[in-house]
Amino acid sequence: MIFHVEHGDRIPPTLVSNKGVQLTEGAVVPVSQDSLELTDPDTAVDNLTYTVTQQPHYGRLLLRGQPLSRPVFTQADVNSLDLTYQHQGGKAKIDKFAFVASDGTNKGFLLYGQLREDPVIFTIQ
Repeated sequence: MIFHVEHGDRIPPTLVSNKGVQLTEGAVVPVSQDSLELTDPDTAVDNLTYTVTQQPHYGRLLLRGQPLSRPVFTQADVNSLDLTYQHQGGKAKIDKFAFVASDGTNKGFLLYGQLREDPVIFTIQ
């Protein structure tokens, strides 16, 4: 008798931290794992993605110092401090971007134990 075991991704990712960031006018601040974290026990951090559905209004998101060429970054980018927010100057106002999270397999992500498919807001003060 031969058994064949397949690894399946059965658990959607969980958004465990979405605290936002604070910075001064004209500054650049990293988006760290403390302020934004997605976990998934059966998916590598390189495959945990955030898709930006609404860009910030008063600044921009940078990946490794360059504007996002496509509106996607990974938890690995956040963990390595490669994602930053740059305020564009002018009068300081509260900014934000909206995103959906994914593990590339399951539909939606968990937030406070509830499955969500709609975007959530990351606040920049």
